[in-house]
Amino acid sequence: MANVKHNAFVTRLWRANTDFSPITSKDAVLNYISKYASKGEIGSEAYSEVLKRMMQRNVEDSPAAVVVRQLLLSSVAERNYSAQKVIHLLMGWPLYHCSRPVVVISLRHDWHRFGSSNTKIVARYSSKDGLEDLSLFEFAKMYRFHGNQALLRHAAAIVRAIPHLKPSEDSSENEEYYKLQSKLHVPRRE
Repeated sequence: MANVKHNAFVTRLWRANTDFSPITSKDAVLNYISKYASKGEIGSEAYSEVLKRMMQRNVEDSPAAVVVRQLLLSSVAERNYSAQKVIHLLMGWPLYHCSRPVVVISLRHDWHRFGSSNTKIVARYSSKDGLEDLSLFEFAKMYRFHGNQALLRHAAAIVRAIPHLKPSEDSSENEEYYKLQSKLHVPRRE
């Protein structure tokens, strides 16, 4: 058995991977973060595939209850969700926290299907009074909503616009790119 650094008390409470190795340099921090950020997860098998495998493993006259029990036990053994993620989901807690808010704006013609926050931003930007010098990007970055009131943010939001287009080397293909950039960065005029 390998000697793994751990704290027994924390391991019993956390029930997940913990690493108590000290990080001693900036390079060690960057290596640690990039290792976990790029770590791929193996997807679980589809239930239909697991069921086929269970059916092949059992004899033809096995009771259905045996196959279903094996299917359930097999699916529980797969770890798609950690205990921490399940608790966060059950309690309605967020799975992440950002120090700055992120606002996603859809600039497609079907922007209304991207949820109420996108609808509020675009609709309220269209009917803004006294903020005629602001572009949609600046409006989303600087203002948040409380009820029907637009309030100035304490910290500027990070604005993500979709679709994320890049200009092409062929200028004849860039019309959509320029159209979306003007919607985002040119102040609206009546």
